[in-house]
Amino acid sequence: MRRSRWVVLVAVLAAMVACTMLYGQGAGGGRRGEGPGAGAFDRERVQFTLELLGLSKPETAAALKSAEVKWKARQALEEERGRLRASGDDPQATDKQLSQAIASYTKAMGSYRAAVQSEDTALAKKLSVRSRARCLAAGVLDNGLGSGGRPRGEGRSGERTGSRGGRRGGPGE
Repeated sequence: MRRSRWVVLVAVLAAMVACTMLYGQGAGGGRRGEGPGAGAFDRERVQFTLELLGLSKPETAAALKSAEVKWKARQALEEERGRLRASGDDPQATDKQLSQAIASYTKAMGSYRAAVQSEDTALAKKLSVRSRARCLAAGVLDNGLGSGGRPRGEGRSGERTGSRGGRRGGPGE
């Protein structure tokens, strides 16, 4: 019984760290100007998270590479979201300009999703079944839930809080 609690505790910790690592949330994630490079990919932190999941060295290397590619794709989507937000906030923007901004964001979102799917498919082929299960549960591989076990945008009590669990401005908003 004590061992199963330890395994659950490590899995929960790994999932929490994976969320902060892969989705840029939490202290030191570079979202608010703290941490390495304020928004830079934190390779050491991601590697630590992957090691907590018990992946082999080759699996960790593959997952680390995949995480960086997905991070870059997310950064591109975030930049496009910023342009969309600026257009939406501009009282001088015409309907045509807003439609173009929406189309650009929609295209960027499709590119992001394709990149994530491609990376996850390639990574899944390099993982053992056990490692794949751990990566899915932790949100390293896209599981539709993120890494907290709840669908993205759903708070602790089930209320909708925005696409990033209470933080405004995620790509789903």
